Amino acid sequence: MKRLFLACALSLHFLVQATTLPSIELSQLFRDADIVALVEVASGETIGTGEKSCGAKYAALVVDGFKGVSAGETIEFGNYYGYEIGSRYVLFLVGPGRKHEPVMSTNSMHRDAQAEHEKRCASRLRRNTVMHSGNGALRVHWVTDFQYKDGVAVPTRYVVLPSTIPTIPAKITETNEFSSEVWVRLPELADVLRGMGK
Repeated sequence: MKRLFLACALSLHFLVQATTLPSIELSQLFRDADIVALVEVASGETIGTGEKSCGAKYAALVVDGFKGVSAGETIEFGNYYGYEIGSRYVLFLVGPGRKHEPVMSTNSMHRDAQAEHEKRCASRLRRNTVMHSGNGALRVHWVTDFQYKDGVAVPTRYVVLPSTIPTIPAKITETNEFSSEVWVRLPELADVLRGMGK
């Protein structure tokens, strides 16, 4: 019994120490952004490797601009990994030198590592940055539930959609179950974003 109590106490200690990212309303994400756009990723590269890594940078063609840019422009963004060349994303970005990473709670180890990374990489991180710890990049896919038309994957654990937008739960995988991912039709999301820009 003592071992079970100790294990529970240790688990609670680590949970309390964890860094927790809050959910944010789509309208707030839009308001806080410098750029909101549907883009197609044209190129990308990592900046350093291993312990000397400073993330990644990408160039993208703006397909539709909702805030801060117009269709046909090319923008650079980062600093997270994993965006696929040729894929489309709805991006919420802050300009160079700005951050948008609200947290409900954090731990000193996370803060110290982040501060060290920012200090080491400051001169190499001068580009638009995906907001909300990378959750401001919503991937566009052809979705079978939409008869192979464009859908946008939204992690509703972190990005809260207006109740007026119809959604379909994404097929369950380890990643999208944790993030409560849903599909939204691209034209419907685009209409909502255009309305926010007026």
